[in-house]
Amino acid sequence: MANEPLRNARRHSRFGGSYIIQGLKSIGDKDIIYHKGLHNFENYTHDLGKELKRVPRRKQQAKEAEMRHRSALNVRLFLKEFCVDFLENCYNRLMFLVKDHLIRERAQQHDETYYLWSMAFFMAFNRVHKFRPEFVSETASIRTFHFIEQNLTNYYEMMLTDKKEATSWARRMHLALKAYQELLMTINEMDHSKDGSVRESSKVIKNNIFYMMEYRELFLALFRKFDETKQPRSFLKDLVETTHLFLKMLEKFCKGKSTVMVQSRQVKRKKKKKPSRRQEQPKSSEELEEIWQSLSEKLKNCATGSESLPDEIMPFDAASEIPVEEQRTEALVRIQIGLQNGQAGESLVLLRSAREVWPEGDVFGSPESGPEEELELLKQILFADLPRSTQVEADLDEEDEAEEVEEEELTSVQVSEREFNFLDYMK
Repeated sequence: MANEPLRNARRHSRFGGSYIIQGLKSIGDKDIIYHKGLHNFENYTHDLGKELKRVPRRKQQAKEAEMRHRSALNVRLFLKEFCVDFLENCYNRLMFLVKDHLIRERAQQHDETYYLWSMAFFMAFNRVHKFRPEFVSETASIRTFHFIEQNLTNYYEMMLTDKKEATSWARRMHLALKAYQELLMTINEMDHSKDGSVRESSKVIKNNIFYMMEYRELFLALFRKFDETKQPRSFLKDLVETTHLFLKMLEKFCKGKSTVMVQSRQVKRKKKKKPSRRQEQPKSSEELEEIWQSLSEKLKNCATGSESLPDEIMPFDAASEIPVEEQRTEALVRIQIGLQNGQAGESLVLLRSAREVWPEGDVFGSPESGPEEELELLKQILFADLPRSTQVEADLDEEDEAEEVEEEELTSVQVSEREFNFLDYMK
């Protein structure tokens, strides 16, 4: 019994006390009460004890692909010396040759991703380690901005179309964004250089990228197109930082200037008006006579077999709501329109096909009709005053629209200059 108090003293008390966490509200207006030990407080969240909500795989957030590894000190020192030598002796020449191969399509597929990664890494190294703009002069240019902007757009379009490889295209898009970010950082660093020629070069580049509309609207488009199921959170982080840097540079560029002129584009689309067949005036007898004189010889050759005829044409529409018997008049109208348009062979084939469908009454001629009887019947159809139904006109209009899609819509891009207002751009 003497050891009993000692055994009770070693026993852990489950009543660790309760605490009020100031500044952290509970469901009501009062501060939350914490019932566990203080050593567990660092991991406290409001989600403790809640059942995790299951998210479908296709809606899950994209995972981070980059794995960071810190090498040993001697390895890092060796790599540092290598990067310094590479920038001094090789970078500009090598990047020029690689860019030339990419533009001329002499490189392998997706080689531009290695180009973008190298650009981002070595420009960042040069900026942090004794900034020397002449070492990266090949990539610190307007052409590089244009090249990256084109690849960003292309990667996004491929991410939408090639859904099986959407994750790979999203990674390439992230590489292009990192290169764009480092390019802006290098231009911003050139602004603070003591060399006047370097500052002047930076000013020329900024004049171009701030003037062009594509570069000003690029970040807004990337924010709108962000998809968390394909692009990781690090992409959004880099996008926010790059946009912040771009806006800071643009604001500094606009300060102290009375007016800043920028390029503005406006796309106007005009639909080409085609004359409707319903508005056409009926042809006079003289015009019909001229049409017949030009068609009669060709129709005679087609009827006698001297010229080849087109394939058989269906004289009625089986899918139409109009009964087949009532489509006989429409077949006559189609023959008449074909003759007026100079389609001799098609009109003759349509006449013979309609004769097989509607033999009664000899409306399209008797089965024993010869070439002369067919020519006379086609002449009567050409000169006849037939009622034009709306269905026939609609079908003909649809055929014309299918053939002349490219001519229907005229697109014009008007490029103009306007005064730039930074506050309006921010809004």
